[in-house]
Formats: sequence, C-alpha cells, structure tokens
Amino acid sequence: MNKDVNNRHSLTITSLLTKTSTSIVTLTLLLSLTLMLPNQANAASKEYESYKRIKLGMTVTDVAKSIYGKSYKSHLKEENNVKTLNSKFLVKDIQKDYKYYHFVYYPKKKSKGNLFEYRMSIIMKTKQKGNTLYVVEKSYEPTKPSSKSFYKGKKPKEGTTLTTVDKSVSGKGLGVFVSHYTRDYSKVGEVVGKNKVEYSKKETWIYYNTQSSTGKTKYSLPFKYDYKKKVYILN
Repeated sequence: MNKDVNNRHSLTITSLLTKTSTSIVTLTLLLSLTLMLPNQANAASKEYESYKRIKLGMTVTDVAKSIYGKSYKSHLKEENNVKTLNSKFLVKDIQKDYKYYHFVYYPKKKSKGNLFEYRMSIIMKTKQKGNTLYVVEKSYEPTKPSSKSFYKGKKPKEGTTLTTVDKSVSGKGLGVFVSHYTRDYSKVGEVVGKNKVEYSKKETWIYYNTQSSTGKTKYSLPFKYDYKKKVYILN
C-alpha cells in the first residue's frame, strides 16, 4: 500500500503525456453508474455530474451529446477519416490501424511553463482498423478532496473493503475522494508495444487521502472495484 499522498493517477500533463496512460488514475459496468460512483464527491457539482454521465464504450457522438446537449453537433468535426471532438486534447495519435485522442476538461490551475492540470480526462480510441472513437478511459478529480483521520488504534489494511474503512475513520466516512479512474479495452484493444494489442478487461479505481489519529502518518488509499463481489477493496 502506498503511503505517499501523491496520487499516481493524478491528472497532470507530466503524468498524462503517454498514449498508454498507465500512470493516471480513468462506465459501461455490470452495475449502474450510481452504484459504482460514490455520492460524496461534490454531488452538486455540474462538472462531476457531467463526468458521471460519460460511460465507457460510448461513441464520440454520444459523448458530445452528454457534455454539450442540443448543441453537440457544433462540437464535432471530421479529421483523419474519423469523427472527433473539437475540444482541448493532450495527446493525439493517428496511426494506420487506429486513432487515439486524449481529451481534458476543467483546468485546476495555471502553473509554471503555462501548463495546466485538469480535473476530468477522457480517452477515446478506435477499434483496430476502425474509424469510430469509443471511450476507453476516463478519470476525475474533485476540487476539494477530504483527508479523514483514523480512530486511535486503527490503520488501513490491504484487502479491507471501502465500507469497512469508512467505519474506521472519524466523521461521515472517507468523504470526498482524491480521484476516480476507470478503463476498458476489452472490445477496442490497447496498443502496448510494436504490433502488440491487448484486450484488457475493465477496471475501476478510487483513491482517498487519510491520516493516522495523531496526524503524523499520511495515507493514500487505492481501492479497486471487485466486479464479482461488487465492492471496492483496498489494494
């Protein structure tokens, strides 16, 4: 378990400028989206509501409708023989066998070098030899994540469910998460090396910041969703 408060899936340009996006922490799930996403994360936020509406497997047109509503057509364009979003992107990879776009939304702040950090990320890719973009990854970071304290004598333990950890910290559970990330390449395929394509199954992660009862020890808690047990489990 990583006790470093730095989130290995944070939405920064330095952590996202690779097409595999394995370092970030990104739903067509077996459960409904409301069961998969915690309610604590800025539930009233329009940005978060927008994030929840976007599902893995959506086409680029579906995404445009979800984000922009009736004006969605004005946010689409044709290029490189594929329909895509006319939106800010970090990475665009146009290959003979596939097209890949990494879009970002909601800048958090302006930093040195004119670089921005973004709270929402959407990655879309075509199937091999295809020309339709599908959502394969997405991630979100709330503006004000919580940092709850464990009760005296309590500390995080790998294999524990999120519900159990909820009861081990002060206040109303773990509160607002640091980041949420989900991905699914099972139908589209992910290019991981030269002439190598993997069809990895969907996975979902959620991260929380916590600390010991004294505040001296900081924890970053990564929970992975178990689709069979239908619970988040601390890894």
